[in-house]
Amino acid sequence: MQRSTRLINLSYKSAFALYCLLVALVLLPPVLRGHVISPFNNDVELGIQGMDKDSSISNRKFSDYNYQFIPETYQHMQGMHKKWISSWSPRGELGRPMFQGALGQAYLLSNLLLHITANPFAFHTAYALLLIFLSGTFFFLFLREMGLNPIACFTAAAGFSTSPLMFYWISFGVFLSTFCWTLAVLWLVARFVRTPSAWNWVGLVFSAYSLFATGNPQSVVLSCYFLAIFSVTIIAGNRWELRRKLVVVSWLGLAVLMGMIASLPAYLDIYIAAKNSARLNVGDSYFVKVLPSINSLSDFGNFVKLFFDPYLPGNPISEEYPFRYEGISLTPVFCMLFLLSFGVSLKRKIWGWQAFVFFCFVTTLWPAAYLVLVHYFGFSLSRMQTLGIGLIPCFIAIAYTIDEIVSVHRLNASTKPAVILATFLIGALMMNYGLSNHDQLSIFRISVALIVLIGAAVFIITRSQPLLCILVVITALAYGKPLLLFRPLDKISTASSLTMAVKDALPEGSRYAFAGQTPLLPPNMESLLGLQSIHTYNSLSSRNYQQYIKGLGGETRVYGRHSRFIAGDRVTEKEAFSYSGIGVVLSPGAIQDAGLRLIGQQSGLHMYKPVREPVLFAQLTVNSGIDEARVFLRGPVYEQPSLEARRLEKADDYQKYQVTDYPGSTTLFISQQYHPLWKAKTDMGPATTALVNDFFLGVNVPAGAHWVTIEYCPYVYWSFIPQILFLLAAAVYIVLLARTRFRKEQYSSV
Repeated sequence: MQRSTRLINLSYKSAFALYCLLVALVLLPPVLRGHVISPFNNDVELGIQGMDKDSSISNRKFSDYNYQFIPETYQHMQGMHKKWISSWSPRGELGRPMFQGALGQAYLLSNLLLHITANPFAFHTAYALLLIFLSGTFFFLFLREMGLNPIACFTAAAGFSTSPLMFYWISFGVFLSTFCWTLAVLWLVARFVRTPSAWNWVGLVFSAYSLFATGNPQSVVLSCYFLAIFSVTIIAGNRWELRRKLVVVSWLGLAVLMGMIASLPAYLDIYIAAKNSARLNVGDSYFVKVLPSINSLSDFGNFVKLFFDPYLPGNPISEEYPFRYEGISLTPVFCMLFLLSFGVSLKRKIWGWQAFVFFCFVTTLWPAAYLVLVHYFGFSLSRMQTLGIGLIPCFIAIAYTIDEIVSVHRLNASTKPAVILATFLIGALMMNYGLSNHDQLSIFRISVALIVLIGAAVFIITRSQPLLCILVVITALAYGKPLLLFRPLDKISTASSLTMAVKDALPEGSRYAFAGQTPLLPPNMESLLGLQSIHTYNSLSSRNYQQYIKGLGGETRVYGRHSRFIAGDRVTEKEAFSYSGIGVVLSPGAIQDAGLRLIGQQSGLHMYKPVREPVLFAQLTVNSGIDEARVFLRGPVYEQPSLEARRLEKADDYQKYQVTDYPGSTTLFISQQYHPLWKAKTDMGPATTALVNDFFLGVNVPAGAHWVTIEYCPYVYWSFIPQILFLLAAAVYIVLLARTRFRKEQYSSV
């Protein structure tokens, strides 16, 4: 089919400027009003009466943001660490390694952002908006590199970056990061194959480093398969000699390897945590639980309906939404264009993208196919719906379709009738749905869907670029923007009368515990609240921790991810209690325990203090260990023969103690979780650490020692090396670019 000779006025610069304008139109207004991303305001969690004091939508499906991401980043910002990076949190789980990735300083871009703002909500908002903008930018650059029309580049880039998928998960930077850096690698692979250069290669290394360091691990695995297939395909499609192809493949592989090495320090720490957790031995039911439940034709129909338009049953971001939804939708305009991609004369160019989309559909809808990936292809790290990544090739096929529509003289003779028929059938189905669900919201949403659907059909027939731009803007505003979970920063609670009462009641350095289930003070929020507890919200909590909680009469759920309470009655009689450092016990009901005394009530909770002061450390002369690595103490810690010890210095990752000179070896017991990367030293030289009672940290103190230090030495400490190298590379690039431009200006002036 011949290409049109008609001049297309929209240039790449104009198209990209239009993309920037659209992103600003959608995302900047709430930011300028002082709003930040937050799925809820924490009132329920902190026991504040008069809940939901702001009118913003709340959805606790995204509670990881408030329970994990925000507190963890706050600990990175405010933690008392001795080294350059915050790596150990004493706030929950009786101490644990910090989560890294883009939550703190282990990754270059997040490290730079942490130097700009001291507010965790502002940090995550800025980071999410940056990823959304970069996702569209990299998509635009990739499509331009593939030679597509500017309007096609704009439509796909804007459509993806403002899609329901991106905005639904805006509070989960780990997902946004996967999409963003997958697109960056996609662009730079295409660019390097076309014009190999040192700077393209360095950019590819940084993108691979960003993908591995900040992406969702399971999604990264699928992205790697996707990117490998694309790389092999684009290289094989060139008419080069075999030697040159092998050289290009080698350079691309080396870039990915360098990116992996740059992110390796954090992964080594994760490996140690995963090896000691229960997370690596999960059943198939854990993985298939995330997939849509397709047990009938009606279930499949609902899945297709939500993929086409998730707003037909209501606002998907609402907690009252009637269906399980994961943000995976194309919306009417892009659904129509994707369906058309199977009818345009571009099968040689887009069949691979379509095949990958089909693969993602199959592995999302068919549990048996997904479990094959889990068992044999490295998809056992976590659970996911593969169709999330599948939307990237989906939009690429859409871009090629638009490019074909606006660039040919006329469409195939059968295309117009097919488009009209498809529009009529889809419109009739939506009208039927509207008549059976005739509430005001449904009628309004169906009217919007019909308008954009008809608009898409008109664009396909008339090839009007202004109309396509209008449809993209309407889609972003009607289908993307309502999903944004923004709220005023000053409406988000970070303290309450309950948190203040607990803080006042806790002896310095001690922890609180819940006896009985309650939604108040969920675990892992302790960092944000300035408290410490024994509970956890951590997918990689150690098996030793899980056993210890059981020893206190509590339980852990989802392979140790959740621990929210311990036994109530007579809990102080348990040996494990005396070692825990618990200074306050909170309970929704009265507790029968002679070792606890009631000190008051707050927010419907009874507050108790142990009769005995909590023991946070002790120099013990008894040692019933099998060897130096393991020590077993029988009976409560306060009954153990001990010597005087004093804590001289305390940071999150470093502690120093003054101990009593003793003619024999002793054990310094510390009431925090053991980790093999805690290193000990005395005035007599290095000392060994010990696992006390299969959970706590101990130090084997040699005879005659006067002081002991312990220091947490994780591998993530070395993550400053790639950051320095990338900053140096950026500085060199900027200098060379400035020098080149200066010379050009001098030459032009002459």
